[in-house]
Amino acid sequence: MPNSRWTISKHGAAGLAALLLCAGAQAADGGEAWRTDASLEAWLYGDAYRLTSPAPLPQKQYHAEGRLDLTLRRDALRVELAPRLNWLRACPPGGADCRSDGQASLNQGYFSLASGGEQLAAGREKFSWGPANFRSPSNPFYFDSGRTNPLADTPGVDLARWTHSTGAWRLTSAYVSDTRTLAQPRQRDTVLLKLDRQGDDALASLVFSQARSQRQGPFLGAFAQYTPDDAWLLYGEASAQRRGAATAARWLAGAGYTSAAGRVWSAEYLFNGDIGEATLQADPAALRGRHYLWASVQSNPQELERYWRLEWTRNRDDHSQGWALYGERRLQPRLSGFAMLILGEGGAGSELGGVYRSGATLGLKLFLL
Repeated sequence: MPNSRWTISKHGAAGLAALLLCAGAQAADGGEAWRTDASLEAWLYGDAYRLTSPAPLPQKQYHAEGRLDLTLRRDALRVELAPRLNWLRACPPGGADCRSDGQASLNQGYFSLASGGEQLAAGREKFSWGPANFRSPSNPFYFDSGRTNPLADTPGVDLARWTHSTGAWRLTSAYVSDTRTLAQPRQRDTVLLKLDRQGDDALASLVFSQARSQRQGPFLGAFAQYTPDDAWLLYGEASAQRRGAATAARWLAGAGYTSAAGRVWSAEYLFNGDIGEATLQADPAALRGRHYLWASVQSNPQELERYWRLEWTRNRDDHSQGWALYGERRLQPRLSGFAMLILGEGGAGSELGGVYRSGATLGLKLFLL
């Protein structure tokens, strides 16, 4: 095929081989038999956009994805594997010079050992936390954890971590060697400490991290959530980090309400104090404004036959806003169809309306396992 290529992540292949060797070594010993849980999905979908930006962006895209999630358990050992196959064909306006790319990678692949209140884990793991949806200020790696995108398949980071739990307290120490799988800026050799306090109806956490390979100060983060009753969830997240001569602060406040029928309403406000030129150069997809409003409503997430969600985002600095409507329906026991419509409103150069006016996605999910 012209203008096409396939790549295989050598780090992902090495990690997968190491985990399989670990499992094989354990299988050679006596003891409890392995228990296995597996799911395999094939995703086929296409996107089309009505562009408003003169930048060379694709107008149509076609995706094919294979997503395998495998869990192996034996005694205190747990192995998680999530290899991925992705193929993308992107076409600019006019349909000429379309380009195709394929990739085989390891989204997650780690082992964990648990004994009493101790847990040790190593490999590639999605290292996210906190109750926020729009963004997660308390996390130095997953500021955008993909929770607002129903098609996202957020990968893990390469780490080794140890967790100690006693009573209502939990202490996690971790060494994150690389965040190559995530969006820029890339972080290497990061040391992290996280302290959690779990109550009957509240959870609070403090986070400290320092990336040794970057010229910036330590990251200080925190989040807290409170459930006054079965319907309401109140929460907040915050962080601060020294960058050069300035301190970048971010914080978010939010609330969620679940109706008796299972419908979930959420609303959040984000203050983003990290909009320096260095941040925007390192990550072109970084938020460009300081003040954001985000709200969503979704059907019962536990319902298997159908699911829908509606989201609204507003940049209060340039007054642009965006809408996203997603729906999914079970067509056959092993087949679902889904569609998504996005709308952007704003003037030329605005964040949420300056790239595209509208976009549509249509696709199928095939559940093979």
